[in-house]
Amino acid sequence: MALLPINWDVPRDAPHGTPDAQFRDAVAEAIPGAQIAAMVAMDGKMHRFKVEGDKSTEKSGWYCLYSDGLFPAGAFGSWRHDISKKWRADIGHMPTPEELEFARQKAEAAREAQRAEEKRRKKAAAEKARELYETLPDATNDHPYLVRKGVKSHGLKVTPDGALMMPIMQDADAITSSQMIFPDGSKRFQPGGALKGCFFPIPATAQNPSRKVYLVEGYATGASVFEALKGEANVFVCLNAGNLSSAAVRLSEIMHGAEFVIVADNDKSGIGQAKAREAAEAVGGTVIIPPTEGQDANDFAQSGGDLRALLTGEREWFPMTRARDFFNRVAVPHWIIDRYLLAGGIQMDFGASGSGKSFVEIDKACCIACPAIQDWHGERIDHGRVVYLAGEDSEGVKLRVIGWMQYKGITAPPDLIVSDGALDLDDETGTNADKLICKIRQMCDEDRSAPPVWVVIDTLSRFMSGDENKAQDSKLLIDAAAKFKNAFGCAVTFVHHTGLNPDAKNRARGSSAWRGAMDMETRISCATGSDLISIAVTKAKNSLQGEKTLKKRVFELGSDWRDQYGRPVTTLVLEDCDGTEAEDSPRNTLSKAEHRGLQTWRDAAKQAGKEIDGHLGVHVEDWRKIFYVSSTEDSMSSKRQAFHRIRKNLVERGELTVNDDFYFRAGFTAELEETELMDGETGQE
Repeated sequence: MALLPINWDVPRDAPHGTPDAQFRDAVAEAIPGAQIAAMVAMDGKMHRFKVEGDKSTEKSGWYCLYSDGLFPAGAFGSWRHDISKKWRADIGHMPTPEELEFARQKAEAAREAQRAEEKRRKKAAAEKARELYETLPDATNDHPYLVRKGVKSHGLKVTPDGALMMPIMQDADAITSSQMIFPDGSKRFQPGGALKGCFFPIPATAQNPSRKVYLVEGYATGASVFEALKGEANVFVCLNAGNLSSAAVRLSEIMHGAEFVIVADNDKSGIGQAKAREAAEAVGGTVIIPPTEGQDANDFAQSGGDLRALLTGEREWFPMTRARDFFNRVAVPHWIIDRYLLAGGIQMDFGASGSGKSFVEIDKACCIACPAIQDWHGERIDHGRVVYLAGEDSEGVKLRVIGWMQYKGITAPPDLIVSDGALDLDDETGTNADKLICKIRQMCDEDRSAPPVWVVIDTLSRFMSGDENKAQDSKLLIDAAAKFKNAFGCAVTFVHHTGLNPDAKNRARGSSAWRGAMDMETRISCATGSDLISIAVTKAKNSLQGEKTLKKRVFELGSDWRDQYGRPVTTLVLEDCDGTEAEDSPRNTLSKAEHRGLQTWRDAAKQAGKEIDGHLGVHVEDWRKIFYVSSTEDSMSSKRQAFHRIRKNLVERGELTVNDDFYFRAGFTAELEETELMDGETGQE
């Protein structure tokens, strides 16, 4: 590598510093975000550097400099920004004619050598790319990158190390180079290959393709456009924004009479839009840009947008399918959990307060998100990422996941995302659902993970501001679920409560619109005082209805998990069972303090108890007032700690259950006590 001339270290008569500094200043002024290496090489060779907009291993900046001992000079530019500039160092004085002629001769010789070397490298790169493409196997649609982008392979190959190979062409059958696309989304062009004016074609498959030809920047965008148009038009991947114009001009020479449509990226910098407009002007074409800043056509399609409508300006008025096409277009039911969770379906799992419905959903989620688990209580499963939108007690959900891992002996965390709270998904504009989809997609990209296969909304009421009894309000939340389904191809499950009236115990509460919109429905129930949870599918389109019984078990977390008083932290886990309970199941004896605490719950139930879903519940604040009055502790702080301790112990021992800050009697005598208390004077509504 040729370094800077020795006489240029600190030239006394150069007003703008060393050639190194001058060159860096020139590049920084011309190219946004240029990142030049620590040492500038003046060896007459092409060197690459990152610029603004480059991702991962991309390097769209370039320079070629030479030094003849007098005049360091050369050129630099950015393919992404379509910039190319000549450069010569300022030597601090007017060069003599002899110096200029000497420099010109050396520069011309360097340029000739560079052109010859570039021609040789391009020829070698083209031969290597052709040989590699002919020997590699075809890529399959289950490649991690394709799955994450939600597109298929159209003429791609796959290398032994798992990278996708996209051939780059200058004509219909002349491969000049290639781009490697790795599972994590990083991309790398073949060194030395020709790129300017080149492209990757995705040819139309329709018998009479459209005269419109669509030009895009990257493969995922091109595949999304091709699939949205159902193969009715030719699509060309032009590699980057800076190459759009050159590729468009080259294609206009090949495809006479074609109408060019440039599908631009909606870059925050505006570069994608500007380069698309330049390409359109060069060939008399039009430009289409996704409406959301930061999105390309693939992002738009994956967020639930109607890409076909964006591209054509038309929506299919009323789609219809001929019988002869049924075998190609009708999807066979696919299960995430056999008979209990339909892939791509919208489902409602409902149950009364304290029925254990959240425990069931968390148990399902962990099994699906953990490849080490082969089944869900005997039912076959497909694994994948799960997003659990926890509208209440998200910390409790996380603790249950930790308990599940310890109980199952799992060391690697499941591929699970849990929200830290709720938000209204039924806003009329659908903005919150759109933002949440973008957030999930961002997390998947950061983790290099495929999109979720299941989204759980627990509970429905926490994510809805409208009235669940009104069909119009219900539709807004159902539409939000459909957005998730369309964006990720995932299943969506609402976790909901049963109705309050006796005749509504076997259905989810709210408008009948809910049940009509569901692909599946599951009832989760648990008799008062019982450890058995019954799970019954009450609605299933084109499938068998399943029913099973699981058993709750109190599980003590490891020795590292202790509260501030040194007591072990516990949670509930689910076990397989035969549907019966042992008659002689031992029960822990309550302490005197716990007996007194339970009595204060009974007193609070008599004074302020409320009937909720057919059971008598006491709000924590109503119970607290009665407890404090009867407590013998000498300070408010001591009363507060004692109440917290007794409340927690009674739940852990199975004497009480809690839901939405209401405490309900559990255990063998629960039903009898409820009857006695509800026959008395309570504050029930």
